[in-house]
Amino acid sequence: MLIPIIHSRRVLGHRYKQELDELTRPAEYRIGGFPLVVPRGFRTNGASVPWLLRWFLHPKGWVYEAALLHDYCVERRLGYWWSQWVFWQVMAYTILESHAAWPWLTPIKRAWLFAKAVLVLVYTSAFMWVNYYRINPFVFK
Repeated sequence: MLIPIIHSRRVLGHRYKQELDELTRPAEYRIGGFPLVVPRGFRTNGASVPWLLRWFLHPKGWVYEAALLHDYCVERRLGYWWSQWVFWQVMAYTILESHAAWPWLTPIKRAWLFAKAVLVLVYTSAFMWVNYYRINPFVFK
């Protein structure tokens, strides 16, 4: 799999007035023999990283390609598990092939560290979502 150079420009998103990146060229990937083309004009905010952890993992840093493809799969409704699989495939490629992320860590330690960080984020957000609807039973009325 070849990670292309991402050409994007900053735009202002209509939701939450956040800054987004808009692709100025299509980004083409081949993941597990499946071609995936992110079209020109697609907007993404990069990786969703809590502000407290941005000193450690920047949203536009070395996880940007994985976040771009994940956002595209989620927006096109390709399925939750497919989106997660694409994200982990690109992250594995980035971590194992690129030594620019953290050269002082071995690739296995980097993969383990990032996997634990993502799992903590997923579990805490799922816990908060369940508790929100458990505390507020009349949300859908």
